[in-house]
Amino acid sequence: MDDTKNTLTYRRVPQVFLKLNHANVLKFVEFINDSNQLLMIFEYIPDNVKRVMKRRYVV
Repeated sequence: MDDTKNTLTYRRVPQVFLKLNHANVLKFVEFINDSNQLLMIFEYIPDNVKRVMKRRYVV
């Protein structure tokens, strides 16, 4: 993939994550573009993911 396609992809990815709203998907908080790296920040899960899913009644 060339740089232009990579740049467009990196811009679209956060937009897609922001639209996701499902109990089995971690909430996307923000992204940071730092030194040509895309850092994606998701909600903090203070517990084991499996236990969180059980509490949400979606396993």
